Amino acid sequence: RRITVNRNDVCGSYGKNGTRRIDVLINDYEAIGAALDSGNTSGATSAAKELGKSINRNSRFKSCWRKISRSKGISTSFTSAVGSL
Repeated sequence: RRITVNRNDVCGSYGKNGTRRIDVLINDYEAIGAALDSGNTSGATSAAKELGKSINRNSRFKSCWRKISRSKGISTSFTSAVGSL
């Protein structure tokens, strides 16, 4: 995360409390996996909606997600699916 933030300023801090965009996006993504691992499909859907909201929050979040998802091999169809929820 630190390396990605250093290379891509759009993934860095926002707001007054220093929260980083990359942390918000990765936490939302991991919440989907945690819900799926526990067999909670409604929780996974809810987490996917949250990720979609985070990605679409503004252009900096979108740009950060593009950088993360491309480097980790997350398909663009996944991004489109969560973005449309």
